[in-house]
Amino acid sequence: FLSQTNKLSGDAQQLLPGLILGDVRNQSDSLKQDMRNSGLTHLTAVSGGNIAILLLAIIWFSQKLKFNLKKQILIGLISLIFFAFLVRTEPSVVRASFMGAISLLGLFNGTRRHGLSALSLTICVSLLLDPFLAKSWGFSLSVFATAGLLLFTKRFADWISLKIPRIPNTLSILLAVALSAQVSTAALVAGFSGQITLMSVPANILAAPVIPFVTVLGYLALFFSNIF
Repeated sequence: FLSQTNKLSGDAQQLLPGLILGDVRNQSDSLKQDMRNSGLTHLTAVSGGNIAILLLAIIWFSQKLKFNLKKQILIGLISLIFFAFLVRTEPSVVRASFMGAISLLGLFNGTRRHGLSALSLTICVSLLLDPFLAKSWGFSLSVFATAGLLLFTKRFADWISLKIPRIPNTLSILLAVALSAQVSTAALVAGFSGQITLMSVPANILAAPVIPFVTVLGYLALFFSNIF
């Protein structure tokens, strides 16, 4: 995947690995500063939001194939394991995968209670196994993003459907997921970037509709680049 993105021009070859894999090693200092100034740094950290978008796309495809709920969940879990294997099971990706699965569980059950309970249990177990995660920005981003998905996704999806009556339900949920993750991590991003800018609000609003498509297409490119 990295060899393929190196063929791109401009900032794309630096941005895509961060957006898809959370790999920011090739990003220049100027690009990192621009991301901080615009409040978009969180987009280059693999979080529960990224995984939730991927799983929602897979579930949508499974529904189109008329699979029942059990098969949809099974396909989602298999995809989750395969994704973690593709990106070499880095700790941040494993945590994000768990967070994304919890988000999906909450959305499927139609209630935030089960999802928040599972999230709380995951946080406690993770910190018991590795207390130093309490100082990890990546872990905090995953926690905040997942909590935002559980708390805000349905509300944002209903609001989007109200404002755009003819929008497909799946698309409204995808947009709501991206927007929820960005809203819920805004304060945290301001904390570790050391600044608060008014540009972050319109920048995140403009980025929200694009993120689901970039995420899904990016993971498809990752999948095919490892096969062919």
